[in-house]
Amino acid sequence: MTHVWRPFENDFEGRAEHFFFPYCLIHDSNTKKSELFSQLRETWNSFTPEKIVEHMTPYQAPFMSIDSKGEYIGHTEISLRLDRLVRLKRPSSTYPFVMALLHARKNENISDEQCLGMLDVLEAFLVRRAIVGFEPTGLHALFKGLWGELSNYSISEFKHFVSEKPTVQWPNDNELREAITTRSLAKTKICNYLLVEYDRSLPGDHPLSTPTIEHILPQSYETESRWAELFTKDQHKKLKDTWANLLPLSSPLNSSLQARPYSDKSQRYTNESMYITPRTVANQWEEWTVSSLEERRDALVNWAIERWPHSI
Repeated sequence: MTHVWRPFENDFEGRAEHFFFPYCLIHDSNTKKSELFSQLRETWNSFTPEKIVEHMTPYQAPFMSIDSKGEYIGHTEISLRLDRLVRLKRPSSTYPFVMALLHARKNENISDEQCLGMLDVLEAFLVRRAIVGFEPTGLHALFKGLWGELSNYSISEFKHFVSEKPTVQWPNDNELREAITTRSLAKTKICNYLLVEYDRSLPGDHPLSTPTIEHILPQSYETESRWAELFTKDQHKKLKDTWANLLPLSSPLNSSLQARPYSDKSQRYTNESMYITPRTVANQWEEWTVSSLEERRDALVNWAIERWPHSI
């Protein structure tokens, strides 16, 4: 079997062991991880080595697309959405659904419009949950057999299916607004993705490097500083880690700014930042006060609701 398995395995680029569970779930949504190998033996019972590889091959590229590569060869718009999901660090529970989706598109069983719609609503579902702070608990049960439950593969059907799952939460606009307003997002897994996606929504050239997170209002509160004249200690505690106070910056620039006054920071945002967001903030606000932060917060809330519009 080596002559057919080795080339197939090499194409996984070291990720082969993560392929088999979602592959099994596509064919039997009741498969349990503890029963994985017995399920594989049952599926491959009468298969030759060549037939085994032939059976798995159509799902290899879809797996790599959602697991690591974030691309769908020959289609820019689908690739854009897959790249977003990979950077979002989508839970692996979504793999069977996305793999089946891409397989169906490859075989022309669904249209581009249906595929793009499914990827968009999936991203909105995952991002809204991450912003509000819902753990991925329960998503395995949702996604393991979701593809087989759908018939017209529309956004409305996806939303209806999720709405019938009482244990699966999908934040509405008010919950999203509350989380962006009050939640400490700086140390969450979603933070970097939010900063990059917002930056990429602004006109201009966008760096491909991963930014560090800059706190405009510094993380530490110094009573003798200029910042203490603008923010009380309580305001500092509540606002410093909210999205409105965070910017993407390169590591060297971020490290050199630390707790410097906003007048110094804004000048260097303008002159030195490779990211558009810091330059835009510096251009829009001459001072960084509670009022400035609230204005930016409201703008981010409106942008997020428009960027990830789907909820139930």
